Amino acid sequence: TLALAGPFGCPVSHVDTSEARLRATCEFQFRCCDTEERLTGILRSFPYVATEGECIDRIAGYCQMMSAANDDAVEAGRLKFNNDKAQECVSALQSAREECDLQAFTEASRVTEDERGPCAEVNEGLVEEGDACASDAECASEDSYCEIDFEDPDINEELGTRDGECVGPAGEGDNC
Repeated sequence: TLALAGPFGCPVSHVDTSEARLRATCEFQFRCCDTEERLTGILRSFPYVATEGECIDRIAGYCQMMSAANDDAVEAGRLKFNNDKAQECVSALQSAREECDLQAFTEASRVTEDERGPCAEVNEGLVEEGDACASDAECASEDSYCEIDFEDPDINEELGTRDGECVGPAGEGDNC
């Protein structure tokens, strides 16, 4: 079971999950790392924060803004949120935090060709290549991304998003 403190509750949406993940990251930094590790390690904060509370305060607003777009994508049928993976992700991060186990903490979010931690499996993109998208997470193929012309974007008035197109990776000799 999850025991998340404060207003973050159990993850039932992208916003909740993102806040819980970043809260665990802030807690890990200030419980498990010394000052030098917080300044130079892989979990370092940008911009620098001096306390766990400051870290959480700065990240919470950013989480809400970025994750709300994913919740909108779910409502639009472009993305599927996996609550079980969200619970597994947050549990893995909390367990690693309690043990100050950096390897377990990073493995929970790992996304490589060979390995995907539970945090990388919270979303399932539902948009096929060639179809309209608003973010990379919406693309169904693991290698696809959402190509958006930010200089002259198409705007989807109904969804209130920029529209791009899910495309696969460039082939040899293609523009990157």
